[in-house]
Amino acid sequence: MAKKKSAAEDKFSPEYVRKHRTFPAFKTFLLVLCILAQITLVCMAIFAEAPAPQDKIDSYTVTVEPKENGSLDITYEFVWTALDEEEPLTWVEIGIANSNFELYTNSVKGGTATRDVYDGYCYVRVDFPIAYTAGDKVQFSFKINQRDLLHGEGKERYFYFVPGWFNATPVEQYTFRWKDSFDVVSSNTQSNGLGWLTWQGSLECGEYVPMEVYYREGAFASAETMEYDPFDDSEAYNELQGSLWALRIITVLGALLLIIAEVYIVDSYVSYGRGRGFIRSGGYHVHHYGRVNPRYRAYRDAQNNRGGGSGRGCACACACACAGGGRAGCSRKEPSRK
Repeated sequence: MAKKKSAAEDKFSPEYVRKHRTFPAFKTFLLVLCILAQITLVCMAIFAEAPAPQDKIDSYTVTVEPKENGSLDITYEFVWTALDEEEPLTWVEIGIANSNFELYTNSVKGGTATRDVYDGYCYVRVDFPIAYTAGDKVQFSFKINQRDLLHGEGKERYFYFVPGWFNATPVEQYTFRWKDSFDVVSSNTQSNGLGWLTWQGSLECGEYVPMEVYYREGAFASAETMEYDPFDDSEAYNELQGSLWALRIITVLGALLLIIAEVYIVDSYVSYGRGRGFIRSGGYHVHHYGRVNPRYRAYRDAQNNRGGGSGRGCACACACACAGGGRAGCSRKEPSRK
């Protein structure tokens, strides 16, 4: 005589599950929500725009005059327009090549300038006497004496200078000028015929322009030279476009997570109509006639009841940024000195 199956064993049978199956109405609702959310995320990724800059620089002028001791007198001049309707413009920071510079305090116009060095980044901060709101223009300038930019071995002498750039502020017009004195041999630009080497153009956020000038043998003969350290532009990037791509990556990841959820929901539909889904785990179909397969549930519960262990985890993060926020200009980070 065959042994009668227990009620618990009967619940594992296809007949029992088929008889008690229910249409996955709640999962249908979730599927609709997932599809709508997915469409929204895709539209966000396609039509998203980079955030607007807080300001724009109408005119950025840098004038360099070499001195016999190998230092450079550098004048910075700006016409700057505030664009942010919520945060007034009250200060800016202009990146400087290295910490060996002095600010000519009597040269400052349009605000109060201070010299500062923070975590290897060197800059001049200009604080304005009034707050400028969206649409207002401010003109300001200052002059510094910059050292430790002269390079060369033997009789060769040259300068490699990158004026400060702006990762979050576009420059509509820049003019960089270098006084053509001490017998310039070559450079990465042309002379304007009036005694100046000139670089001109516009700059997107994060773009920079190197000024490279070589001199005849014997120039700056008594000046101290520095070992050339190749320019590292890892800190020069378009911060606004970076924010846009970060948003797009987040939306794409969100859409992929929704696809995973949709696959499990669709699996329950397949199971409801055909008796079995297509997702398997532990050797069992996850769904059986639109419901969670009792055998899979028993397997999962058994796995969970086996207990866990303990361990250690660690996480680290590092961030590297130039001298401030959207209204801060950048310069190369000064290498530590031994």
